[in-house]
Amino acid sequence: MTGRLMRGCVIVALLACAGMSGCAASQARDVQEVPSRVLDPDALFRFALSLADRGDLVRAEQYALLAVESGLSPRQSLPLLLSVCLRSSRVTSALAHAEPVLRSFPDDHRLRYVVASIYAALDRHDDAVRELAEVVRVDPIHAQAVALLRRLQEETP
Repeated sequence: MTGRLMRGCVIVALLACAGMSGCAASQARDVQEVPSRVLDPDALFRFALSLADRGDLVRAEQYALLAVESGLSPRQSLPLLLSVCLRSSRVTSALAHAEPVLRSFPDDHRLRYVVASIYAALDRHDDAVRELAEVVRVDPIHAQAVALLRRLQEETP
């Protein structure tokens, strides 16, 4: 895959995850220090949001994961995890967070499109085509999925 297409797929995935219900980054509060109740998942997640807002993306990911370990829904944390991983070019990490959630919620076709875009960015054409075909099967007028699917099919020898 060309570098331009890969960058485009990462940008598409970022934009798509921003459109997922209740993108976490917009919920950030001004939290300046580590929550005192370390096992409170909501406090940990708010802290992760504040870290992401300040550009401390790796620590934001760590605290979001700690919030999940403390009881926060993985689905609730996923938009933030995808955002911080993709913003810091850790595409494989973003995929590692998204795949299990997609397995748990196979009817979430917005997430399926994000996963397909990440597969495309990682040159995993067969996986991307499979996921995009499923998105298009459910939503045949999903213009972005149709366009990316067509582009990947044109590139495949």
